[in-house]
Amino acid sequence: MFIDCGNHGRALAAQICRHIARDEGRGFHFEPFALTAYPDAWCDRCNASIESEGWTIEVQRRCDFAEVCGICWQTLCELRRPRLDAVNNDDRACARDLIQSSRRAMDDRFGSDWSEGTFRRDLAGGFALLRPDKPTINGREVILGSTSAAENTWLWGWANPTVPPLLGAPGVAVRRHGETTRKKLLCSPSADLDAAHVACGLALEHLKGTVVLELRKGQLTQFVALFDVRTDEVPPDEVTQDQVDLCAAHGVPRLPPDPYMNVGIARNVRTNDLGPLNGLRHAVEGRGCGWFLWAGTELGQEGDFFKPVPALYVSDWCAEAQRYLGLPPGWRFLTDGDREDVWEDESLLDL
Repeated sequence: MFIDCGNHGRALAAQICRHIARDEGRGFHFEPFALTAYPDAWCDRCNASIESEGWTIEVQRRCDFAEVCGICWQTLCELRRPRLDAVNNDDRACARDLIQSSRRAMDDRFGSDWSEGTFRRDLAGGFALLRPDKPTINGREVILGSTSAAENTWLWGWANPTVPPLLGAPGVAVRRHGETTRKKLLCSPSADLDAAHVACGLALEHLKGTVVLELRKGQLTQFVALFDVRTDEVPPDEVTQDQVDLCAAHGVPRLPPDPYMNVGIARNVRTNDLGPLNGLRHAVEGRGCGWFLWAGTELGQEGDFFKPVPALYVSDWCAEAQRYLGLPPGWRFLTDGDREDVWEDESLLDL
């Protein structure tokens, strides 16, 4: 979504509480798991209400969000949060070493010419590197950012409106890390051209990627982090095989969620002291993959009962749920660890 800002022209839209908009109060808070470049932000006063009352309609009414552009959002964030630090020499050295060592590791696995081929991507985050007379290299990708030799700049993928959301949004996790560690390079939308490799190295380390691939076209270079890199000859991992077997047993295709789309997870899943684990999957909508997980025999009615969590982090909340996430929309499950029920519920597709 875009907005025409009087100061910055056409830019990505963002929302801030009315207190920040009026330069009242202090602080600048936002949802740490949000996968948008500029998530809704609020002040200390609104944050106290959210923590004590939850994300209720009344709290949202008091926040009274106002629309601003992403550049204004970033400026306010930097003004209201502690000062950011420049990347130090140790960070630069580690980032460059990681870039070089990851490329050497790829050379050892696939040959020194592994990157020489036709790179094809899909908008769901998968890629294929087609190599003549050699096995195709597959995996997932995240567009970290790009450089422009003409403008002598580096631009993060999460700040670039031309980058498809599923390919650039995961980089927001790097930005969140930068805000936590107070590193300006990881938080600012753009930087000088010579910062590109350092930015990519730090991003690769935080995202636990395999390697960074550079795709050049004219004076533009796109930097892509590759994950789960394999050839067609490599067998699937244990979790993937478990999902394949479960889906095959019920005669349905395996349709796992994109790792950066949200799963609705109840907080009681993490403690799981209320009884069996429940899961159901609606149709994919927006940033949601359709999955909702909760523990116990009753579904809570509170507005904040479910917390949006990227599918990538579901195992941190409940590793037991991973086995079922390959089921397609319109299916649900119930398990207590010893027994399980898996069945189709077509009514889930009507909601």
